[in-house]
Amino acid sequence: MPRFEFDKGTCQKQMPGPVTCKFCDRLYSRHSLPLHEPKCQENPSARRQSIPEAGNRTPKSIRPRTRSMSRPAGVEFRVCFVCGQRFDPTDITQHERHCLAEWKRDYDRLKRRFESRAPEQLLIPSVDGTQDSRRLNEHAEAQAAKAQMLRCRRCSTKVPLRKADAHNCSRLDPPVEFFF
Repeated sequence: MPRFEFDKGTCQKQMPGPVTCKFCDRLYSRHSLPLHEPKCQENPSARRQSIPEAGNRTPKSIRPRTRSMSRPAGVEFRVCFVCGQRFDPTDITQHERHCLAEWKRDYDRLKRRFESRAPEQLLIPSVDGTQDSRRLNEHAEAQAAKAQMLRCRRCSTKVPLRKADAHNCSRLDPPVEFFF
């Protein structure tokens, strides 16, 4: 049930509602006004902490910068969309052509037993002609993960490309055991 307050000046009942700050005329609840008034920008008696200038900072207040150990700051890289390795942006196009040709050669040798889709390079131009390397790298990592996994046509097991030659369909070709 709402509590009514009796205002002696107007002799009327009033619902608790927003209260006006006497310094800035903004509306606050009666609970938040005591928190606001000491910090009000227009309050002449408010204590404000001055922001230290850059030259006056103590060494304790400067937070040390942290860097990723795997990737030094300022070094750009691109991810190959076939194998997933990182390369310098100047070397990536030549590597991708070579890597895609090698992947196709390996897949042609294995395609009777395994199925997979060829990795696709992201070719979406941006409006201003620049390349978003973060977006290209994310797409390349996803394509590389798909390209390196093959599915066996007989047992539907996912097998890494490098282990495809040694794959035995355990469900269809059970191991031979000799008991003596």
